[in-house]
Amino acid sequence: MGVVRSERAMSSCRPRRALWPKYVVLAAVFLACKETLAIASDRIRWRVAGFGTTTPSTDGDLVYFGSGEHEVIAVEKHTGRVRWRARTAAGGPRTEGQNTVVAADIVAMPDVSVYAYRRNTGEPAWVFQPSSGDRPGAFRLVTDGTLIFAGTENARAYGIDAST
Repeated sequence: MGVVRSERAMSSCRPRRALWPKYVVLAAVFLACKETLAIASDRIRWRVAGFGTTTPSTDGDLVYFGSGEHEVIAVEKHTGRVRWRARTAAGGPRTEGQNTVVAADIVAMPDVSVYAYRRNTGEPAWVFQPSSGDRPGAFRLVTDGTLIFAGTENARAYGIDAST
């Protein structure tokens, strides 16, 4: 005896007309996004190899950002030429901090501790690591241009003089 299939069971295998407009809309959105990506790629002025993991900062001439490999990288804003790279002493699989800040003649990046470098040369200036064992470089830094502010997971906040 053959298999008997009801009309109702067979209808579940057929494409439903109500779904087709959704597929057409999705295709149109994909094509629109593809076009937007093409336009956006025409706006890129430069790229730096590697992967940036922090929010960048700038002093007007240079752009500073942190890499996932515990580096601060200074890039010329108009050309994209890497001026310098400096490595923090932090270990681990990735950079802990989330941004860079510019204060006085310093660019600082959090990476468990707070690491500061001379903006024009990348020469290490100082490292802030409190004796309490707090990790002021585990989050974001903020600055007023003179002081660098850092918070910790132990509910402590620090104001660090950028010039010392």
